[in-house]
Amino acid sequence: MSGRRGHRILVTTDDLERAGGIREAFQAAGFTVELVTPSEELRATPEPSLLILTGNERGTSARPQVVQAHADLKIPIFMVGGDTLPLSEQTGFTECFPKESHPGEVLSVAQALLERLEVQRITGIVGASDAIKEVMERVLQIAPVGSTVLVTGESGTGKELVARGIHDLSSRKHKPFIAVNVAALSETLLESELFGHEKGAFTGAVGRRKGLLVAADGGTIFLDEIGELTLPLQAKLLRTLEQGQVRPVGSSDIIDVDVRIVAATNRDLLEMTKEGQFREDLYYRLNVVNLEVPALRERPSDIPLLVQKFMVAVAREGEPILILPEVWDVLESYSWPGNVRQLRNLVERVVALSADGKVTISDLPPEIRFSTYSMGAAHGSTGEGLPYAEAKEHALRDFHRRYLPILLNQNDGNVSRAAEAAEVSRRTMHRWLADLRTPENGGAP
Repeated sequence: MSGRRGHRILVTTDDLERAGGIREAFQAAGFTVELVTPSEELRATPEPSLLILTGNERGTSARPQVVQAHADLKIPIFMVGGDTLPLSEQTGFTECFPKESHPGEVLSVAQALLERLEVQRITGIVGASDAIKEVMERVLQIAPVGSTVLVTGESGTGKELVARGIHDLSSRKHKPFIAVNVAALSETLLESELFGHEKGAFTGAVGRRKGLLVAADGGTIFLDEIGELTLPLQAKLLRTLEQGQVRPVGSSDIIDVDVRIVAATNRDLLEMTKEGQFREDLYYRLNVVNLEVPALRERPSDIPLLVQKFMVAVAREGEPILILPEVWDVLESYSWPGNVRQLRNLVERVVALSADGKVTISDLPPEIRFSTYSMGAAHGSTGEGLPYAEAKEHALRDFHRRYLPILLNQNDGNVSRAAEAAEVSRRTMHRWLADLRTPENGGAP
């Protein structure tokens, strides 16, 4: 995938020499670069991909260009020289670079970011955590190779979404993508579905049928829950993988196929090979490239982004839903055994049942409300055992750590608007943000 063609990069001329160096580096890499003056309104067409600020004056985070980039254009913002700004002002920028940063460093970070955003746009994969960034980077690496892929992970983590992403980012993207749930079909029906059959091959076979492996010729077939495949069908699938051939049920004819197989499972296939439940040779043919999708509990910081996506999809027109801050605390602390699928179902439920446009803790099902509190106590987030004053401070700091990033995200990173929404002064908001960025509090929120 070319992450450079069509990307329009806006660079401000706060520091003309720095802006020139950045423009030269980006143009050499194939990007379209446009220099804009600090007071110039940003043009929305052609659609820009990134705004790079080259000045670091106080109040930069509130200037019209930044507000426009956040609220209207919804593009990432880099600040070169932003390391000298107060920590509270750095929050509104996607990346802050020291003023002595080489243009090549800015270019490298921008390329990685724009590639991730492109993967998210094409695949629908949502998240900004390190865990999901690693998945997107792996999808980018795997897609053009053409090898068989084994996607592993718990049920509900989005393995099919990853498989579709691999297909959509490959050279096969204009050919079929066919998904098959192996566990949903009986052995006889699955064999017929995958390999096809001749008329009269079995009772009910009233005509000749082309199998899905042939239908996916030139494209990709996704075999979900591959661990449920029976041993006889494992042998037939192995032939297709090794020889690129399919023999329909009841036929002596061999059909050549060119199909990429992406398989997925939530089971330990290697352990199944030791127990004789899964062919070892098939396991190694499927596991040429492995990609593991993390469980939702391993990336709780992605929950607000996922919830916002799901709410857009299911919210009733003209009826915005407000999720209260304490609910976010519960959602990020829950273990999510059903992963992203369970989260989406929850969002659909609370949107459907919300009477006044607000979601409170009482709107959550009991299994989420009550298990969350026990988890919090187990992890010491309640400040148990501390004197009252220290426990109170501990709880407040933990609340800020969860509440403030969500508040800033809802207000496009604008500290002034976030303070107004929280009904506190801008000075108080700055102090809260600065407190969270101290090393003893775990750095940036």
